[in-house]
Amino acid sequence: YTIGKVNEIIKGYVTLNSDNGYQEAKKILSKRFGDPYLVSEAYKSKLKAWTPVNEVDSKGLQELSDFLLRCEEAMKTMKFMDDLNCTETLKQISAKLPSYSGMKWCRHAFELRKKTNALVQFHDLVLFVRDEAELATDPAFSPCELKEKRKRESKKEERTRPVKKPLAGGNSLVTYGKEKSQDVEIKNRQKKGCPCCSEDHYLNGCPKFMKMEINERKDLVKTLRLCYSSLGRGHLSKNCKHKLTCKECKKPHPTSLHYPPKEKQPEETKDSKD
Repeated sequence: YTIGKVNEIIKGYVTLNSDNGYQEAKKILSKRFGDPYLVSEAYKSKLKAWTPVNEVDSKGLQELSDFLLRCEEAMKTMKFMDDLNCTETLKQISAKLPSYSGMKWCRHAFELRKKTNALVQFHDLVLFVRDEAELATDPAFSPCELKEKRKRESKKEERTRPVKKPLAGGNSLVTYGKEKSQDVEIKNRQKKGCPCCSEDHYLNGCPKFMKMEINERKDLVKTLRLCYSSLGRGHLSKNCKHKLTCKECKKPHPTSLHYPPKEKQPEETKDSKD
């Protein structure tokens, strides 16, 4: 069975006597496509155009190894393949390897040349790539499998690693667990000093802060560049993810910034960062 150009060449022989037609077809195909020089050039051209194998393509490395083995078999019967032993050709072929295998080949070739006091041959590269392909396709200890395992472990660690959040009313960073309750989050925060009096409590519950007039508290929050929703640092109230709830009016702002009902609330103050 033939297709394409080969089929076009031999289809005229099907009208001949079956035995003669078959023999004549073999002769013409051998003449057109079986010349050792043409075959060897086809091997070398394909090898030269081979796409470099990337780091995680174990299948691609196995395919390259299989083709190198075919080239070596062809070398046994075609002298035109001998230039595959050329150092420059070996460099071109080794450049097709994944980077980790390429580095290993350089060391292997160096040690082999040092040991034998002779240049490495195509056969040496074939054996090396064969072993690398076997390693790459090993289901337990291939570099790709170990890399994927490290990636899975890293993702698992990231999922279980506590997230650091800014402490409301201070510079400290605190650790959060999986609890989403605002009260639990606040109670679990580390107390590193009130920005108003430096005592070990939160600004929202600071006696000194609460003795101030409401406008003075607002001014202090603005001066300290704190969030008007959580008294935390480093963000605007519109982007705040941990807004406090006022105990007086149940609205999303600290109780300490609540205006008494009898006082006329001034125009809403914007975040100090606006």
